[in-house]
Amino acid sequence: MDGGLGVAANDALERWSDDLKKVRRILLRTMRSSEKYRKPLTEALELLENLDDQVHMLTDAIQPKRRKTVQALGRYQPKRYTIEKRRRGVYLCEYRVGGRAQPFCCPHGDYDLIAETLSDLDDWTQFDDVKSLVAQRVGHAQPDYLIRLCLRFWQATDPPIVEKDRTFYRVCVRGSFRPAAKRAWRELEASGSE
Repeated sequence: MDGGLGVAANDALERWSDDLKKVRRILLRTMRSSEKYRKPLTEALELLENLDDQVHMLTDAIQPKRRKTVQALGRYQPKRYTIEKRRRGVYLCEYRVGGRAQPFCCPHGDYDLIAETLSDLDDWTQFDDVKSLVAQRVGHAQPDYLIRLCLRFWQATDPPIVEKDRTFYRVCVRGSFRPAAKRAWRELEASGSE
């Protein structure tokens, strides 16, 4: 689509997507507070997920070059990554530049498991699906921050080995992701920081 019509359609789809997110949040809140309505609310959430997928397909059809990678510098503060030896082992640590908060840290073993899981991905995958795949491989749910930390780090590598679009992630080096993730760890460890 050209000109104003494409922009108007894209704006409408963006609003639709935002409204679907709001409805999803309301349904989840209601589902958590009422056991009685859990099954119909779960079905409604599944239908909303299908609608959201259709919105994304329409958006991509209107603007096929729409997908953009997001630099790992993030929306808020630049990040600095280090490999640190701590009491319980070796960790990938993420510091907010200029921040005073404790760093986010991911143990080396978890880093390797997350990298192994991502090496099986073929296309854009939503974060919740990545989290589920990691949980299946590990045998229990991993905290969001561990997975997100690794994803942000892999986006920050030069060149990036993971791309992000909204809540979707894609491996940039298919077939050789695990070696690339191991190399990123080794290079960061050798340099002392990024």
